[in-house]
Amino acid sequence: MDVKNGVPGAEAVGYPDFVLKSPESFKRKLATTLSEGPTRDLDSALADMKDSVRYTLKFPEDGYTDGVNQTISKFQDAGFENVKFKNTWDSSAYKGINSFWRDPQTGHIFEIQFHTQDSFDAKMDTHELYEEMRLPGVSAEKAQALQDEQNRIFGSIPKPPGATGIKLPETRK
Repeated sequence: MDVKNGVPGAEAVGYPDFVLKSPESFKRKLATTLSEGPTRDLDSALADMKDSVRYTLKFPEDGYTDGVNQTISKFQDAGFENVKFKNTWDSSAYKGINSFWRDPQTGHIFEIQFHTQDSFDAKMDTHELYEEMRLPGVSAEKAQALQDEQNRIFGSIPKPPGATGIKLPETRK
């Protein structure tokens, strides 16, 4: 929250109620991960669970790109190590940026999502579709229909100026 407080226009959404992944979602994701590889052990599956702690920052559309870039810079300056950075503003589906960072003091990995109001609303509106699509045993046809509906909803989201070009800069030494 200290980083958020230092970036003009940043608003934490879902804080503190949705910072921790729900027990049901955690169990489903863990079970799916374990079922994908019969020789997979619990420790490695848990280590891959990078979104058990997550934050969402929302910016106004006209300040989105500057806000995200400032936030990234502040995280790097504070010593957080980026583990993964995924910008999907150019996608036909989900719109936003999902990034994963390692806390240098604890080694724990957490997620930061960057949204506008519209992309956040679409994420919330499609969450049940997303969860259903990921359930084990969902047919390919059903999964495609769920994905098509998500794509339809996300397809109406305006892209903030410059959002598709946001990339993770090199870590400063």
